[in-house]
Parts: sequence; C-alpha cells; structure tokens
Amino acid sequence: MAGQTPAELLGAARRAAEAARTSGRKSSDDPAWTRAYALAEAALELEPANVGALRFLAETYGELGWWSRAWDRWRYYRLRGGELDANALEGLARAGRQLALARAGAALEAEAVAYY
Repeated sequence: MAGQTPAELLGAARRAAEAARTSGRKSSDDPAWTRAYALAEAALELEPANVGALRFLAETYGELGWWSRAWDRWRYYRLRGGELDANALEGLARAGRQLALARAGAALEAEAVAYY
C-alpha cells in the first residue's frame, strides 16, 4: 500500500471487493473483505475528503452488515459533499433503520430516535 495514490488504493479496493463477492462469504472477518475495506480506509487516510472512498466504504460496510461503520461513512460522505442519489439514500436509511432497531430492541428508545 505504501507509495500508492488514493485513486490506486480505491481501485484495488474495488477489485478486492469483487473478488470477495465471488467467494460467497459475507463477513467483515473474511480476509478478502478485510483487504477490500483496508485498502479503501488507506485511501481515506491519505485523502480524508475522498467521497469515492467514503461511499465505497459505506456501501461495503452495509453489504457486510457492519451498520455502525456504514452509518458513520454515510454521514461523512454527506458532510464531504457526496451526492445523495437514490442508492445512497437507501444505504443511509438502511443503516439507520438497523441501528435504530438494535437500540429499540435493547430498550434504548431515546438512542433509537437519533437514527430516524
């Protein structure tokens, strides 16, 4: 990863995610998925306002059911000026619903409201 540009890292992350999808496993602990999001996080570390990396991470974490990370990345995506098209809105809403349901299920209604 050293010496790569954010664009190169994000491209490698996209390729790694495609490879991970072919494995059929959807787990944040799976080495193929870990590689995909680690590459994108490295791109984001080099360029914190990279909306492409933020969106990729939000979508990837959502795909893996890692809702807290998906929610955070969607929030930063919005704050950095990322376009909220229909897919982005659905991803953001899905992450929020999952986090709200988890809070409500744990009798934390006041916290649940923050995600709606």
